[in-house]
Amino acid sequence: MTSHRPTNENLTRPTRTGVACASTASELQTEKSAAAAVEKPALSRDSENLMERIVDRDNMEAAWKNVWANHGAPGPDGIRLEEFLATFRHQWPEVRRQLLEGTYQPGPARRKSISKPDGGQRNLGIPNVIERLIQQAILQVLTPIFDPGFSESSFGFRPGRSAQEAAKQVQSYIRAGYRHCVDMDLSKFFDQSS
Repeated sequence: MTSHRPTNENLTRPTRTGVACASTASELQTEKSAAAAVEKPALSRDSENLMERIVDRDNMEAAWKNVWANHGAPGPDGIRLEEFLATFRHQWPEVRRQLLEGTYQPGPARRKSISKPDGGQRNLGIPNVIERLIQQAILQVLTPIFDPGFSESSFGFRPGRSAQEAAKQVQSYIRAGYRHCVDMDLSKFFDQSS
């Protein structure tokens, strides 16, 4: 992002890297403290085994509540949310063991195309419910570790952030005197395999 400096020197301003720059001494100290926290390896903050935290009963129950609330179609195995618990309870000890040993192999995702407003197609990968549950359990443990180190200018797929908040941020930059914005979309980036 290329931007022109606004007249108010006390504003935090974006840079080409998308990270905000401080313009007052107190902001600079806050930025230094945040940078020092980010420079430390995030996983060293907690010596407890992360996978143990992921497969913890309370974490898995919270993950199930989130997966259930999101609804969602069945994956390739055809198991619907309503049927899942009856099957999963018997599988869990083996799945847990595999997760802890690092030998768990997720199943394939079901491909589904949906229409986009511009007339194009968006390809979705719909995983089996068990994979959605495991992904949610991982998300719940890793988000509090990594999210605090993310850029304040990042809004995509982050807790408590939305496209509406991103638009408000852009509006505040416009009011602050910025006049240039670059919008990029990496077309079908995640559809490509390497």
